Amino acid sequence: MAKVAEGYFAGSARKAETVFGWSRKSVQLGLHERRTGLRCVDNYGARGRHKSEIKLPNLTEDISAMVDMKSQVDPKFESIFLYAGVSARRVREEFVFVSQQVY
Repeated sequence: MAKVAEGYFAGSARKAETVFGWSRKSVQLGLHERRTGLRCVDNYGARGRHKSEIKLPNLTEDISAMVDMKSQVDPKFESIFLYAGVSARRVREEFVFVSQQVY
């Protein structure tokens, strides 16, 4: 795209966008790369939402501590699992409430 913009449109990304429908930003990036000789690399992996476990390393322990206080054994003893009398929504509300008080 940058070669075409340089050859036919005197390096004008706007004209290349108008004639070919290319993204002006892409053409400008290509022109910049050709001018400087450096290839611009996008940090695509850093985009998006990061895992909660990475941002909050103690999250698992905090949730376990909160839910363990409200958990109980199956009344009929048919299962070895514990049942928590708290929903995921309630756990989240607790964390939001606590984080508002801390900060």
